[in-house]
Amino acid sequence: MSYLGLLCLGLFVGGVIGMGVTAGKVWEDGTKAITTIVAAALSGSLGIFLQFVDDLGDAVFAYPMGLVLGFIWPFVRGSWGILKNKEQGNRVYALAHVVTLVVVSLLVFALTMSPYARSLIEPSV
Repeated sequence: MSYLGLLCLGLFVGGVIGMGVTAGKVWEDGTKAITTIVAAALSGSLGIFLQFVDDLGDAVFAYPMGLVLGFIWPFVRGSWGILKNKEQGNRVYALAHVVTLVVVSLLVFALTMSPYARSLIEPSV
């Protein structure tokens, strides 16, 4: 369960940062931009803190995977809007973006939750 918990924590923190970046005119207002960047930097401190918890073991690596996925998912709203409006020029790229993110999310979930999938990527000693 620690794998799932850390993946969900990363998804939440990454999602909050991703929504902060994608929400409106964040880069036109310096305060919002700085706040978003500071939030992204401080979320890394949680990863450092988790290194000192002895019970987690390899589950610590589920947090950064969730952080990246959580950060990327809010950008799907733009691609989904293109697909709904049926814009011809960008439709292929929008569809590729959505499909790729779904496939990557499923792979990350499989790597995080399945002991068999984790054993496939562990280095042999």
